[in-house]
Amino acid sequence: KCVNGCGNYSAFLMPWLDSAGKMTIGLSNGADFHLWLADGSLYRPTFYSVAVPQQAAGRSAASAPSFPIVAGTSGFVAVDPVRLIDTREPNQQFSRMAAGSLAVLDLGLIGIPAGATAVALNLTADQPSLDGYVRVFPCSQPEPTTSNVNPVRGQAQTNGLVVPIADGRLCVRTLTDVDIIVDLNGWLSTTSNVGLVPIPSRRLVDTRTGLGGSLRLTPGQVIEVPVVGATSATTAVSVNITAVNPAVAGFVTAWPCGTARPLVSNLNPQAGITQPNLVTVRVGAAGRVCLFTSQATDLVVDILAEYQPGAPARYAAFAPQRLIDSRGQEAPRHQSNLAYLFATGSVVAAQVNLTATEAQGPGFLTGYPCLTDQWPGTSNVNYVGVKASANSALLTNSRGYSCIYASTPTHLVLDIFGVWTRSPI
Repeated sequence: KCVNGCGNYSAFLMPWLDSAGKMTIGLSNGADFHLWLADGSLYRPTFYSVAVPQQAAGRSAASAPSFPIVAGTSGFVAVDPVRLIDTREPNQQFSRMAAGSLAVLDLGLIGIPAGATAVALNLTADQPSLDGYVRVFPCSQPEPTTSNVNPVRGQAQTNGLVVPIADGRLCVRTLTDVDIIVDLNGWLSTTSNVGLVPIPSRRLVDTRTGLGGSLRLTPGQVIEVPVVGATSATTAVSVNITAVNPAVAGFVTAWPCGTARPLVSNLNPQAGITQPNLVTVRVGAAGRVCLFTSQATDLVVDILAEYQPGAPARYAAFAPQRLIDSRGQEAPRHQSNLAYLFATGSVVAAQVNLTATEAQGPGFLTGYPCLTDQWPGTSNVNYVGVKASANSALLTNSRGYSCIYASTPTHLVLDIFGVWTRSPI
């Protein structure tokens, strides 16, 4: 159709694969003025699907994971959130931490039952004296090189995490002077039959556009988010909650609707800074989760997984490990969208911490099964530049891999804390 003075001027890869796992290529034409004036459709892009080429080195099969794949034995027990420690308050297990110090949180003092293998916590680092990191790990195991929160001087940073408990003592190490707040959301136990149900992540609420029925929230406002059907057997969900452009510093709390709002927080947004957090929360009345904000802010809520009685995937906790650090190693990439590739083998999902650092500009990370699915329109980490931004994530399996897509160039650090597997392995 396009001849004599017409030719291709733009061809580009879209950041997803089609339903058959092929690359999607956008192609646009250029032409002399009189041609496109007569037919404006010449400038409209058309899209084509082509097979993903093999790398030069070739990988005919998925690479073996660089972590142990062990049989999952634990199900999730969701509890109404409760605060375990707040070093800003008196009579705590430990007080404000000094740079380089190690503190011990004894979970045996709060009644975690026998058979528990890991705990789901919300960790907040408040008023750090310098930029740095905080890591949490089982005291009975060697200290890892991982991190859970990357504090920024003078700000509160929050992250949800799942940590093995071993002998019931958790160690906390900090690189900077900082206050530590820890809230409990549940635990993993060999006596629970509640397994993970991975679902395609999707956006439930975006108050910037009115998705979910709410617009920008005002101070003290509560919204109810229907995360599952009213008659669903789901006991808890993992959701990513992002505070966008908060007016002032404050906090956001998630809890099961139908119960009193607890004295905990899941997000501690700072004025004008977009901040996400992975939240695992019990499902309340009519399949809803309630959200409270102390400050004016927009909220974005993405659902990532459900937890249901009898679901076959069970959790296996192991010592935290750093698996990807693109600052010091060549991390594998997908040829189509340049997403980082993380070899997951046969696991259903991996419980990880994602950190974006030394980014070239503002952007986001999305973990999703890009070898089979299109980009879901969700995000896990929001970053603004060279400073490190971290968040926990559940990475689901896609032909032996999980993918972490970066919207703008950034280095990626990935730490793993456990896996969800079906038996037999």
